[in-house]
Amino acid sequence: MKKTLGVISIILFILSGILAVTNFLHQGGILPRGILPRENQSDVFNYILATTVPPAVGFTLAFFSEKRALKITGIIGNGAVIMLTIILPLTINIFFPFE
Repeated sequence: MKKTLGVISIILFILSGILAVTNFLHQGGILPRGILPRENQSDVFNYILATTVPPAVGFTLAFFSEKRALKITGIIGNGAVIMLTIILPLTINIFFPFE
């Protein structure tokens, strides 16, 4: 059972990484374009749903994994995706807000 959690964590890492890169390439930047205009709030919801929920779940599941390699890969991979999709956009919005 715990090995399955590690495999699920790795799958979520790969999925969220692909979704983050795809979102980055389609929008032309790391921030979702729906932040500024109020009519595009569905873009922000899709960004949050696609790029923040899977790595958060995968990061949590990685802690309960039994195998050491799956645990380390899940924690580092999902942590990197969390840094690029949650923490970096938040710090950019806090320190360099859009006018």
